[in-house]
Amino acid sequence: RLPEEPAYDPSQWLDARQRGSLLHEVFEAFVRELMPHQELVGTDDGRNALESIVEDSLARWRTVVPPPSESVFESEGTEIREAARAFLAMEEEWLPRTGARWHVPELAFGPRAPAWFALPDGSRIPIHGRIDRVDQLPGGGLVVIDFKTGSATVHRKSPKQGAFNGGRSLQSPIYAVAAATVLEGTVVAFEYRF
Repeated sequence: RLPEEPAYDPSQWLDARQRGSLLHEVFEAFVRELMPHQELVGTDDGRNALESIVEDSLARWRTVVPPPSESVFESEGTEIREAARAFLAMEEEWLPRTGARWHVPELAFGPRAPAWFALPDGSRIPIHGRIDRVDQLPGGGLVVIDFKTGSATVHRKSPKQGAFNGGRSLQSPIYAVAAATVLEGTVVAFEYRF
């Protein structure tokens, strides 16, 4: 697909897709760096590691996508730092409360790690993609986690729509099947993290 022509907006540095990509990179880098030392989450060392990753990412993105002005860069940089701190606060609450351990960040499934979605008639549809993270609970159950950096509005439960938004929201069941297949485990929960 041809790259989209960037639209210049003097009041905006990164568009929603770019901001989401930057934040996903930060979350993944943080998990990969601290995975062997998850006990550092919630400590000054953990917070310092995250701050360093955020600053490195901001600097790298700044060279790829030059900001329209220093004030716009500083403003959006502040928002990105706040989002990273919110991510860390979720991790500081989640890990000790559940006893979970980060298991696999950015789990790819598809051609090299086959996954299939079975239909009621017994046929199977090959699926491929990438799961933001899979955690493992003390009992061995897997929790699929998907980070959302945009609005939560489209993901809210609606009693009028039923499960999976009347069959139009299939990310969670597809990711659950993929994680269970690739990791040969049991998925016990799926979470969106906003």
